[in-house]
Amino acid sequence: MSLRLSCAWISILLILPGLSHGGKLLVVPMVGSHWLSMQEVVEKLSQRGHEVVVLVPEVSWQMETTQAYKVVTYPVRQTLEELDNAFRECIDVHLTEKPFPLNTLAMYKASVHAFNIFFGQCKDLFRSQETLRFLNQSGFDAILTDPIFMCGTILAHHLSLPFVFFMRGFPCNLHFSASQSPSPLSYIPRLFSFNSDRMTFFQRVENTLISLLELDYCNGYYAEALELSSEVLQRDVSLTDLVSPAAIWILRFDFVFEYVRPVMPNMVFVGGINCAKEKPLPKVIIDFVFEYPMPVMPNMVFIGGIHCGEKKKTLSQLVVVPMDESHWLSLCLLLVALSQKGYQIVTVAPEVNSSVEVSAHYTLKRQVAVEELLSHGSIWLERADFGVEYSMPVMPNIVFIEGMNCGKKKPLSQCHDIKLVKDSDRFP
Repeated sequence: MSLRLSCAWISILLILPGLSHGGKLLVVPMVGSHWLSMQEVVEKLSQRGHEVVVLVPEVSWQMETTQAYKVVTYPVRQTLEELDNAFRECIDVHLTEKPFPLNTLAMYKASVHAFNIFFGQCKDLFRSQETLRFLNQSGFDAILTDPIFMCGTILAHHLSLPFVFFMRGFPCNLHFSASQSPSPLSYIPRLFSFNSDRMTFFQRVENTLISLLELDYCNGYYAEALELSSEVLQRDVSLTDLVSPAAIWILRFDFVFEYVRPVMPNMVFVGGINCAKEKPLPKVIIDFVFEYPMPVMPNMVFIGGIHCGEKKKTLSQLVVVPMDESHWLSLCLLLVALSQKGYQIVTVAPEVNSSVEVSAHYTLKRQVAVEELLSHGSIWLERADFGVEYSMPVMPNIVFIEGMNCGKKKPLSQCHDIKLVKDSDRFP
């Protein structure tokens, strides 16, 4: 659905100007993982009859080519090792623990440094006169770009072409402010404020202060891009001047997971479009290694080690300390499934109980002290649903599985011969 929606909006932009069968689209993607989502849209547009040309640097990440579209490369001075080192340094700073505000300043400085390294490829594009000559003579109808590095945006202004954004968002709320979307500070929390849409007075004051700093944050982050755009366009431009003329904003997130807010009619939400090529999960995903405890939201499930191929750990023996009666009925289904997959289950229960029964799927032992077992629990499977609970931070090894006890549902019994009794009859 998201893929068809993206292609429909871009097709309208390409077809309407000339009323032709198809248009000619120039794609300026961002390297790396951002391209993996955009590639699905590009291939679908090519299948619909549009002529698609993808402009990429000679040195890039994850930029695999296919016969579905034409690829044009331009020379750059950076090596792949330089790009890797810049990205690795940025990640290392984000994972280093420092007190506030040293951690924020260090992350900001590292992000700016990484941006400047990657943006050097955009500078090389405008140094390549041969590439610019080809782009000017090709007669493109529009540009599709991920604006996080601003290169495609600057090129669209240089070629005087309408452009479409395919993005997740700017860190400084620019995707809403530049598109003139209303953004009331009273119930629209700013990034990094960690507030909800229901704020106290002091949280609203904090939200306002953050909003005042957002533009300065982005101006410093995009200083190199603003300098290049002024040089290329021969005039002074601001970030708002660069991004506000976007014809369509295709936002790669889902409004269901965002706070309610007004948006402009040319903003299209396509959350989940990067899941077009889904891959089956490995059979064993119980390898969990947590570096340090941290609070997360209840809808976040950690499956560490899933990317490690065949080098996964498997469980050989599992000790279960259940609660008696109805709680056991849900847990029993899980134990049977694990036993069928080859795990040896040892259930610790009191000799006198009402529900825990001996089974061929698990071994039953006497009750022991459970305090130490509980405090060192590796995974907590909570029979609750975050959708109907109050928002609260939870540990990353807590997984919500509400509805599991509905596996063996029984029909409701029918009530017969129910008579209404009046109060006058009950109390004469």
